[in-house]
Amino acid sequence: VDFSQVSELRVSAVEVQTIADENRRTAVFTPDVVVVVIAPLDHAFGVSRMWETLAEATGWNTRVFRERGEALAWLRKQVPNAVS
Repeated sequence: VDFSQVSELRVSAVEVQTIADENRRTAVFTPDVVVVVIAPLDHAFGVSRMWETLAEATGWNTRVFRERGEALAWLRKQVPNAVS
């Protein structure tokens, strides 16, 4: 998920909870998911971290970064040969 070009993010805590709830329900069918979020702005970063905490029950390998380069480096380590 790349929020690098997002200048405004309008999402409530309830909506983040709803997304995380849906992720937990679908995680049964997608157990080996790797999710990286790039969120340079404070609000997007905070919302993304909130989602990451709520989505811990999925068992997914998730990480939120502010910078794209760091995010891609982490993703390459998690999924070798999948990210160019």
